[in-house]
Amino acid sequence: MAVGKSAAAQKADEESVGRTLQRMVSAPLKRTGGASRVAIAAIKIDDGIPIPAPNAGPHGFPFDKLAVGQSFFVPRTGPRYSFSSVPRYNKMLAPKVFTSRKWTEPDGTEGFRVWRVE
Repeated sequence: MAVGKSAAAQKADEESVGRTLQRMVSAPLKRTGGASRVAIAAIKIDDGIPIPAPNAGPHGFPFDKLAVGQSFFVPRTGPRYSFSSVPRYNKMLAPKVFTSRKWTEPDGTEGFRVWRVE
């Protein structure tokens, strides 16, 4: 029993907490773009599926093939103003270091050029 509370007050507090927890469990989740409880319960766990190599993603950027001083060009496809893959590959392929800059090819194609600097 809590200090300074009567047994009846303590029981009322416990019942209130119980009702609150019951409402939380039974109430639907607010839809904020996340999964619902039903969808979460239906997620299947799989075994034995290998993790793809870093360059095996949908873009297949050749970070792992660059030697120091080499670069490759990625055309811009939309309003992006940075090439967000570089920090990720810097971590995955350390101690190799890459950098990127906005770039316009001689034919006028805008995009990003990625260099290996170390």
